[in-house]
Amino acid sequence: STPPTIAVGTGSVMLSWAAVVGATEYNIYRATTPYFTPATPYATTTDTTWTDPDANALGDPAANYYYIVRVVNNCAESTGLQRLGEFDFTLVPGS
Repeated sequence: STPPTIAVGTGSVMLSWAAVVGATEYNIYRATTPYFTPATPYATTTDTTWTDPDANALGDPAANYYYIVRVVNNCAESTGLQRLGEFDFTLVPGS
């Protein structure tokens, strides 16, 4: 399957992924550590794109976010762990 992708829009983090046959929805998990264990979904959508509603998700080099997208169907949620990360960097003049 095609792995999910992450992009930065105007002040927002956007995730996208390929549709999965039989999917009823997709759970998105978010944390501030890269190797987190998904517990409670941060968001749920039926679309194959999602924009983080947190206006503070970008722009702070001290706060980077990591995402996992999991497929949900009538039986259960997938156990896949396709991790995506958002990183902010501080620019230092003259460096």
